Formats: sequence, structure tokens, C-alpha cells
Amino acid sequence: MSPILETVSEFATEPNVMLVKFGAKIWIPRIMITWGLASMAMVFISGPYSLYLLRALLGAAEAGMLPGVLFFMSSWFPGASRARANSLFLAAAPIGLVLGALLAGPILQMDGMLGLQGWQWLFLLEGFPTVLLGILAYFLLVDKPDQAKWLTSDEKQAIKASLERSEPVQAHAKGTWRGAITKNVLVLAAIIYCNQTSTSILASWTPLIVRDAVGSGSDVLLITLLSALPALTAIISMFVIGTLSDRHAERSFYTAGGLVMAGIGWGVCLLAPFPALKILGLCLAAGGAFGSLVPFWAWVPELIGREGRAVAVAAITSLATIASVATPIIVGFLRDLTDTFNSSIAFALAAIALSVAILMSQRTPGRTA
Repeated sequence: MSPILETVSEFATEPNVMLVKFGAKIWIPRIMITWGLASMAMVFISGPYSLYLLRALLGAAEAGMLPGVLFFMSSWFPGASRARANSLFLAAAPIGLVLGALLAGPILQMDGMLGLQGWQWLFLLEGFPTVLLGILAYFLLVDKPDQAKWLTSDEKQAIKASLERSEPVQAHAKGTWRGAITKNVLVLAAIIYCNQTSTSILASWTPLIVRDAVGSGSDVLLITLLSALPALTAIISMFVIGTLSDRHAERSFYTAGGLVMAGIGWGVCLLAPFPALKILGLCLAAGGAFGSLVPFWAWVPELIGREGRAVAVAAITSLATIASVATPIIVGFLRDLTDTFNSSIAFALAAIALSVAILMSQRTPGRTA
């Protein structure tokens, strides 16, 4: 098992090692362009094997995007404003869920246009803007504040001083995955792994959970609109929690608060006697699960020294990725086994409870990593 874990860890962390080497100005646009091209290439799917191959290429292309951007933002935003900055980036996930739900229907209706099926248009119109944004990002991104031509010397010094004050008092983590995997990193990885179970279920299964709640015979438009409510709640929650976390300079408390909110939401969703309450539970679960990500990712740079931060962040997100892959499979299995989503909701509730237990059982992780 150890050699397998080493291989997985090296593959997961390599993109952030390359980001440090080449800089965000080159590496983040590279990820976006190849990610967009890989998404557009999905139109060539002709069977299960081509699906597996192209999906693997898509995963490889996007590897490093989340940890890369989070590491890049820690190079620009000091601790006092990091949660609010993170909320602007991380809110893209629920915003994408809302827009995706609204746009998928009209795009699928393009079936037959230019000889392409609706699902092919979906991948083309998803990937092409990503390529354009990747090209634009190359001209707009600046690796570090001291390289920004639009900042004065005094502004550069002020930002540098703020960033230095935000760094951990001691930083012993090394820029390799072996040196970066410390107790703090393992605790953080376990928390995000459990929370990712909830965000993955919400991202993949919300429409079906809503359909089961309101009845399978309900209007498709109604189900689509109701399915957007949890994502809208998540967007609001991320901005509110991020603002409060920065204002009070508190990370673990708001991370735990978001997780508890998610747990309450899943509990309400599980026990709800009527549809409206079940959808309210979904909204609370989404607000808590997505909202907790904002102070969590602002917390990470405060615990991990800059030298090993890129690799450590990549290692943490790699576990979250494993949860993203495993959760839909587990939920599908439980749904087929019990013919209801209640077992899957209970699974999400158990995972959130475990994440809270892990967080509460630890003293605040030290600022040494």
C-alpha cells in the first residue's frame, strides 16, 4: 500500500511543485487551457473506453487548479482578508451549479445543430470559454505583488509586510510531499475529506433528491428551480462566513460552525415529514458545507509555512478529490440498495459528524508545519 500512496501523492502534488517552479502566470493559464481543450475533446466519446480515456485526461488536465489558485492567493492576500478573498474564488462552485442548471436545458435543445448532439454542445460550450479565460489569464496574472507594475513601491512594501505578519511563527515543512505531510496536514486533510462528501452529494445528486421530495411527477422546471436554492444559499453563506471569519480573525470556530450547520441541515433533510422542510434542510446543508470551506482554506496558510505550503495544499486537496470520486459511487450504491436517498443523507450526516469530531478533538493545530 505504501508504494501506491507514494505514487498517488507524487501525482497529486506535482502540479503545485510545477507552479512554484514556473509561476502562477504560466502554470494556472496552462491548466485552464488544457482543461478546456480536454473538456471539448469529450465530444469524441464513442463508447465506454473512449469515455474512460477522455475523462482521465480531463482529470489530469484540471489537476492542480484548486490548490494552485489557493496557493497563488496566499501570495497576495494577508490573513486579515484571506477568507473574503477565498470566498470570491470558492463561490464559483455553487455559482456554476446554478448557472449549469439554468443553461443545461437550453444547450441540450441544440441537439442536431451542425450535426452535433445536445450533450456534445454541452461539452463544447463548457470548454471553449475556459480556453479563452486561460489565454486572458496569462496576460492578467502577476505572480507576486513585488512584480506588479500597477503598484507603487510603498504599496508593494505594505503588502509584503502584511504577508510576512501572516506567516506561521515557525515553518519546518519542506517542499516535497514527504516533508509536507505533517500532523497538521493530516488533520486538515481528514476534515476536508469528510466535508467533501457533502459538497459532492450536493453537486451531483441535489436534483434527484429534490425530485424524490416533491414527487417524480412534478414539473421539470419546478425541480430545476428548487434545485438551485441550495446553491444560492451556499453562495450567500460563503460570503457571510468569510466576512465574519476575517472580522474576528477566527478560522477554526467558523469552520466548525459551518460543519455543524451542514450536519443540522442533513438531519432536517433526513427527518423532514414534508417536502418544504426537506428542501430547507438541503439549503442548510449546502450553506454549511460550502460555507465552511472559506475559513478552512484561509486557515491552512496560517498553519503551514510557505516553503512546504504548495505541496501540503495539493496533498490536502488530493484527499478531497478522492472523496469526490468515491462519494457518487457510494451514494449510487446506497440508492440502489435502499431505493431511497435517506441512506445517502445519513451517510453525509455521519461524515460531517466525523469531521466535527476530528476538529473538536484536536487542540488548535500549532502554527508549526
